[in-house]
Amino acid sequence: MAVIDDFRGIITVFVEFKIDPEKSELVIAQLKEFYAKHAKGSTGLVSVNYHLSFDSSLIFNYAQWKTEDDFERFITDKSNLAFMKSIDCLESKFTKTKVVFTT
Repeated sequence: MAVIDDFRGIITVFVEFKIDPEKSELVIAQLKEFYAKHAKGSTGLVSVNYHLSFDSSLIFNYAQWKTEDDFERFITDKSNLAFMKSIDCLESKFTKTKVVFTT
């Protein structure tokens, strides 16, 4: 479960998937499959949260990892990379962040 705080040192990765709105249900299904087969139980993974924009053109993944090394190990795994490339999106980008303030 996602908990936002500024003292555990957890990194947050925002992933933005630009998609064809008509394929939003397909892409969400692909992302859920990716989580079930590749991400769930990965060392250091704290949480994954998918969000769909109101116009269905973007999916955002708000993911938390215990360390940057855990995330890097996951994202460079050849099996994970192959599956990620099969996801039906037009474009994707990752942004690694750290919490600097929360209320």
